[in-house]
Amino acid sequence: PLGITIHPDGSKIWHLDATGNQIFEHTLSTPFDISTITLHSQSKSIASSSTHSKGLQWNDDGSKIYFLNNNVNGYLYEYTCADYDISTCSPSTSQNIGQANYSADWQFVNDGESLFVLYFHGTLNDHVEHQTCTTAWDVTSCSSGTTFSVSSQDTTPTGMYVNPTGTKLFVYGDIGADINEYSMSAGTSGNFIETSSSTS
Repeated sequence: PLGITIHPDGSKIWHLDATGNQIFEHTLSTPFDISTITLHSQSKSIASSSTHSKGLQWNDDGSKIYFLNNNVNGYLYEYTCADYDISTCSPSTSQNIGQANYSADWQFVNDGESLFVLYFHGTLNDHVEHQTCTTAWDVTSCSSGTTFSVSSQDTTPTGMYVNPTGTKLFVYGDIGADINEYSMSAGTSGNFIETSSSTS
């Protein structure tokens, strides 16, 4: 799968099947314990929006879910839903967040007011971009901001994670087969900038 997200209470897991262009839901009888999982309790097709999806994330109240169409246009799609119920989700809006085919990963942080995008090719080759969103969790309000290169650590970055406060960025690279950790601090206009890096 090219995307996974977990319910805040640990009772459900969703994963994105890029081949089938569907979101699958799994339930956990014991929260956060994958040994108690029941597979494929329900699913939602997103084929009408995306032909090669990547990344999956809910907003903070389960009323929206997001995924990236990375095959053609580099658009981040937003579906509206009812309380983490994927059977109720329907297309709402979308926004081009970067270069088509070149986005390796993405993530909303800072209560939906920041969007980080990882690129593995193109003019932003091996860079992380921090976009700011004037309206929380609204993809159409996000615009380009600061960028920094991760090419000194790896030239084929494929995955990333930003901690909730935006002070730590973790990037997985295929070349080194390792995870690189970056420390960040708030810069001008709320943009985060790299302050140091290490490999683990």
